[in-house]
Amino acid sequence: EGAGSWLDWLSKDSLVVDTTALVEPHLAASAPGAAFQFQRIGYFVVDLDSTPARPVFNRIVALKEGADRPVAPAKGGGKS
Repeated sequence: EGAGSWLDWLSKDSLVVDTTALVEPHLAASAPGAAFQFQRIGYFVVDLDSTPARPVFNRIVALKEGADRPVAPAKGGGKS
């Protein structure tokens, strides 16, 4: 298919840097490759460039929320 770099296929919005995000302090010392779920956002993995002074987390899976998302029925929701 045409000349060009694989970088041409990446979304222009694929890099988002949030320097105001807050996480639990103990996560700053996590080993590179450790994975965590950040509530209502997605799953993240600790970057190889992460340090305790400057933790870096890469999102690997986004969680969807919205009106089009099916809602699971409540458990034990029988009639009273």
